[in-house]
Amino acid sequence: MRSLDIKSKCRNLDKVESGRNSGVECQLPKLEVAGSNPVARSIFFVFAFILILSSCGYRLVGTAPSSKVCLIGKKVYVAPFKNRTGEPNIEGYMTSEVVSSLQRTGKIEVADEAHAEYFIKGEIVGYTKTVVALDASGDVSTYRLTVTVNVSVRDAKGKEVLKLDGLSHYEDFRVYDEIERTKAEERRAFRDIVSDIAQEIAAQLL
Repeated sequence: MRSLDIKSKCRNLDKVESGRNSGVECQLPKLEVAGSNPVARSIFFVFAFILILSSCGYRLVGTAPSSKVCLIGKKVYVAPFKNRTGEPNIEGYMTSEVVSSLQRTGKIEVADEAHAEYFIKGEIVGYTKTVVALDASGDVSTYRLTVTVNVSVRDAKGKEVLKLDGLSHYEDFRVYDEIERTKAEERRAFRDIVSDIAQEIAAQLL
């Protein structure tokens, strides 16, 4: 029986340059087909074609915005997030954390609006606290904070290439007798959530 032999070569790039992890670099797989069976060769070429297209988030059909788009090597502008919630002064931190997450990839250049090739716009549409646990006296001891955002990415022609609606993360935080201590815990939970959301946005652009 003839078989398909798939070989790939990767080298570890665990170097940190300017505070960025460069990860692992792989050469394109070297694919060899043993024998001359036309059916096996057809299967091989179909597989290779799909493999190449999927490596950077390409879609074969459809024109609707994708849930993932490859912006490696592109210049990206992050517009200030809009705050659609009743919680004040949270949009600035969200914007700066998205910018930082993109920069940490080392593969996407954050640019000003005049020089960008792609444009990220986002809005915070949810900031909710729900009760998770009560203490022995029946008072709230733990809250769950959930933050939800909508994100859109457009190219220079205004075409939407990525749409992430309802992107949401949550974090639990303790309630203390001291109000300031509880507020500090809530702020800590918010920062952790925003970090997770920003990293997920960046991941969808690689």
